[in-house]
Amino acid sequence: MSLCSWSAPAIRAPRAGMLMLGSDTNLEERSVVRQHEAPPRLGSSACLPRYHVVEARVVNPNRRIRTEGVEETLALGQDIGSSATPRSIVVINGDLGAGKTVLAHGIARGLGVATWRGSPTFAIVHEYRGRLPLFHLDAYRLEPGEVEELDLDRMLDAQGVVAVEWGDKVLPALAARSPSRLVRIGIVDEGDDLRSIEIAE
Repeated sequence: MSLCSWSAPAIRAPRAGMLMLGSDTNLEERSVVRQHEAPPRLGSSACLPRYHVVEARVVNPNRRIRTEGVEETLALGQDIGSSATPRSIVVINGDLGAGKTVLAHGIARGLGVATWRGSPTFAIVHEYRGRLPLFHLDAYRLEPGEVEELDLDRMLDAQGVVAVEWGDKVLPALAARSPSRLVRIGIVDEGDDLRSIEIAE
């Protein structure tokens, strides 16, 4: 649809510095651009520029996104969380310090979780109440066979969302649960607070 036809309920006001994507670029090779013009007031008749705010629920299921700083990574996670469906599994991979826990925190925000307890590195699982139950796992110390001890079936039967840091280590066991949605996210630290994030479903 034409961006000029958007109405106020269909958009949100961009935050200062929020990453924008060109609306007509190739989804696999597009570059990230910034919108420096002041956006029109919500509900105004002004035609919006040919850019849209990065939102996980409206762009292609297989995509690459670049964020700058913690807040933008949190915002991306929040968009993923706000569009999450019951029995979803989100696998988050990346080196130490890449931003996996930050993205998981954003997912929690998107699900309406009020209090965040950080990475479950030693606890293995943190459970949260939100719009849907959230089960945040850290698989860094897990062996594939140990996944069976986590009772993933209970988490999914509770209509929950399971977010797993270092999830590729135990991916076959996760996929075997037949989740309603399996999202794989890879994060690369490019330096200077930049993160390249690839999302695949």
